[in-house]
Amino acid sequence: MIRRFPFKSRSNPVWYQPGRVRQIFRHERGMLLQCENGWLDLTLLAPDTVRVWWRLTDEHIPPKFTTLSSDQWLAVENEFSDTEDNIDLFTRAMAVRVARKPYRLRIELLPDHHVVCQDSTGIGWRASGEISVAMSFSHDEQSYGLGARASRLNLRGKRFKLWNTDPGLIKRDVDPLPFSQPFYLGVHPHAAYGVLWDNPNRGQVDLTGHELVFEAERGDLLYTIIVGADATAVSHRYNELLGRFDQPPLWALGYGHLVTPDTLPQLLAPNQRVPTTVVYLAGDIQQQTIQQFHKNGVKVIASLSPSIPLNDGIPALHLTEENLYSPNGVTVIPDFADPVAQLVWSNRLASLIRVGIDGFSLESAEPTVTNAAGRPIVLPEELTHTNGQSHTENHNLFSGLMAQASVAAFGPDHRALITTRSGGLNTPRSVFVRVGGSTPTWDNLKMSIGQIINLSLSGVMLAGVEVAGDAELYTRWLQAMLLVPQVCGSGSPWSFGQPYELINRLTLELRARLLPYLYSVIACSRQYSTPIIRPLFMCDPAVRTVDDCYLVGDILVAPVIERGAVSRSVMLPKGLWYDYWTNEPVRGGSTLEVTAPLERLPLFIRAGAILPMLSSEPDTLHLHVFPGNAENVHYEDAGDGRDFELGNYRWIYMSCMWEGGDARFVITRRSAGRYDPPYKRIRVEVAGMQSEPSEVKLDRQRAPVWYYDRGVLEVNADETVNRIEITRRILPNDPTLQRRPR
Repeated sequence: MIRRFPFKSRSNPVWYQPGRVRQIFRHERGMLLQCENGWLDLTLLAPDTVRVWWRLTDEHIPPKFTTLSSDQWLAVENEFSDTEDNIDLFTRAMAVRVARKPYRLRIELLPDHHVVCQDSTGIGWRASGEISVAMSFSHDEQSYGLGARASRLNLRGKRFKLWNTDPGLIKRDVDPLPFSQPFYLGVHPHAAYGVLWDNPNRGQVDLTGHELVFEAERGDLLYTIIVGADATAVSHRYNELLGRFDQPPLWALGYGHLVTPDTLPQLLAPNQRVPTTVVYLAGDIQQQTIQQFHKNGVKVIASLSPSIPLNDGIPALHLTEENLYSPNGVTVIPDFADPVAQLVWSNRLASLIRVGIDGFSLESAEPTVTNAAGRPIVLPEELTHTNGQSHTENHNLFSGLMAQASVAAFGPDHRALITTRSGGLNTPRSVFVRVGGSTPTWDNLKMSIGQIINLSLSGVMLAGVEVAGDAELYTRWLQAMLLVPQVCGSGSPWSFGQPYELINRLTLELRARLLPYLYSVIACSRQYSTPIIRPLFMCDPAVRTVDDCYLVGDILVAPVIERGAVSRSVMLPKGLWYDYWTNEPVRGGSTLEVTAPLERLPLFIRAGAILPMLSSEPDTLHLHVFPGNAENVHYEDAGDGRDFELGNYRWIYMSCMWEGGDARFVITRRSAGRYDPPYKRIRVEVAGMQSEPSEVKLDRQRAPVWYYDRGVLEVNADETVNRIEITRRILPNDPTLQRRPR
């Protein structure tokens, strides 16, 4: 059994394993196995999910840390089989098979008994504390997840440390990074599985050989396996396990700017050159500055570091001049493992909220401190926390505890906006995790696409990106992150002159118009446990190799990632799509060469999509419709505050459907909830109409007026309308015609 553990040399290199299964004890959720060298608890959390927990005794002592709570799950119906060689648990979705001599685990997907995952060398541990599990790789398996990694989208063939670290400048293959989420997603052509390594201690994930290997220096050997027919099914169950995240405020999705002294006057100007919703301020923030931003409709986010001046009122980790550059005297870091420190921190942030601060950006939360040379370093491992544990045991939990204390500062009446670069298993799901910006290169632009996708596949729904670079790079990076939940700029989108300022403004204006759509996608993700940002293979398994495009709902974003490029190839998933800019229908399942001048980001909309968009008229909502047969969901609430928890929200269920062959296109709307929107009218714009309609009806009454021009139909209606019928003249070779079998 080969193990590579690079962190420390150990005096005892021997790896132990469970050995033979000696006895079986059934329980309502699975079984407890007594082995030669310990006990294994296999617990069914769902028909497609099993938790594996190894321990030395049969005593049920709760793990020191766990992401999941089994008591929130109902008992799973299962059948039990015991033979001389195997012990099996069967649910409606999977077969959990245990080999007796020695213990090995294999999971098959039912009903075809396809082997999704299985142990190779399996579980192992050392007397000195290290723990491990090794599972076999399928030859055609692709690897995703593990948080934000400085790598390509498919992580196969790489090794990654689980140890939150600020590396300074980030470039490809730098490891470790500030965020480590030990959730692995393995995708086969016809199945998928996920493994949550439920251990926050220092460790690594090895994908370099023929095994998937998780290792940790210490802690409980506890992990959860999810199987499914595809990555979407696994992701859905995983997000159910993690629980719902909080709906962010609508304004948090707007463009944010990192303020510097030279950009402050421009941002304070009432007439901004680019639409800015949020600003990030560091240092001593004057209340007058906050008030001025608020007067301009801009929210203020305070950037905070855990390094604070010595204060006896907060339990803290005391740092000396030997390990911290501290020109202003002795500095301490709050010990967030101590509940008192969390409370004091929350109270301090609450006082900032009372004077007008709208949110917080948590910097250096790994935690990282700066030495005399200005370089980031991690805290000394010999530091002892107030709970008696070493910093090594608390390091990967620090940023999550800091974020939890920061969220608590907002109290019950506000929606929190917390942004961090660092985190892991215990980071609240309502916190935005931001990548990018530190090294403005074209390679980092491409890499950031893989990072936000893998963050999303790791259960981090609210991804954020910091854009930077020279004129062209900044412009393309801003375009590339059009529909990422949070976007902020560390440079000035107006500082490059024309045509860049105009293009950047148009990009941000498009994002602003699409905010109702993005807000709805986030709400659906929260409600239905689906990723916000998805890779293309979740739409079509045939496009597993695409790593430079992403999906947000029904919109495919195809960024330009090369300097000077004015076109790019796009592998469209199967089905009918529309070019957003031309409204032309395009058949998927093939690779297209798409024109992409500097001012254009290639966007494709799935047929049947209805995009709710802001209109230039405040009392009107724009519905951009792309004909096809599909269901759509639009979510609305006040955009801030907590009234939505009291039922003050509205779901609007919209469908597109062809009736009477291909001649009649029908849009239906029905709503649930009691939120009263500020708009009273809707403007419906139907793209891809190859001919002028012969008739348009609203709630079965003929519409008095509609507009048709170059393939686009526009009709205005009262917000209460529930049915729109469009009867068209069919032209030969219409690409939107439905292909029905004869």
